[in-house]
Amino acid sequence: MMFGIVGLMSQEGDRDLLERARRWLRPDGRLLLDFDIELAANGDSGSMEVDGGVYQWTWTSDPATRYNHLLPEFEASDGTIYEMHDPYEPERGDHKGLLRYIYSIDELTGMLEDIGFTAAQVPHYLSYVLPDLEDDSYMLLCSMGG
Repeated sequence: MMFGIVGLMSQEGDRDLLERARRWLRPDGRLLLDFDIELAANGDSGSMEVDGGVYQWTWTSDPATRYNHLLPEFEASDGTIYEMHDPYEPERGDHKGLLRYIYSIDELTGMLEDIGFTAAQVPHYLSYVLPDLEDDSYMLLCSMGG
């Protein structure tokens, strides 16, 4: 299972991870992916109180590059602010927050097929809790191509 993983690395990094996953699976193995297919609304934000402070986040999106940019921060009870920094791949640049590339379903399915998987869309595991999720997120059950 890979939940919330696809799109966090470069497209080359995603492809490499999926190729490795195919090699790691037995011939009858399956891979289950969930991934967003919609860019977040620009300026979408929220917050929630958690033990010791407040977690806040803001989304920005760039339709030209198909990146969502999540800017989370935690303000502790003492006023200290903690921010996330994601320098995972230098070629994507140093940046605050988290970048996620949003694949179209055809783009991701095509990559999986190139790698040797057969992918079928299946109901999302959270659809019973979040019925509106179907418009924003997909799950793919991948098996060895044949």
